[in-house]
Amino acid sequence: MNMTVLIAQNIITDFDKNFDSHRFIRGLLKKYPSVYAKLLLKYNDVGRANAEIANFLRNHAVEIGITELPEQSLSVDLFLVNTLNASWQKK
Repeated sequence: MNMTVLIAQNIITDFDKNFDSHRFIRGLLKKYPSVYAKLLLKYNDVGRANAEIANFLRNHAVEIGITELPEQSLSVDLFLVNTLNASWQKK
């Protein structure tokens, strides 16, 4: 299974109005681990896999029902390191 707008919408259903890409990736891992695994196999690199997820959100924001906020968020990534990432808001 590949990332789709419906998958993205399902992931953010229970999120607060504002969330960041790290939160989305954790939601993807929880609800659709095979989608994330396929990205890791495709790129063999966590950073590139995560970048593709963020780009998917940007490219499909209108269909998903989200808006990218101008300021980035500082939050813990999958490796428990605080890094900057995109911030989003549900419409």
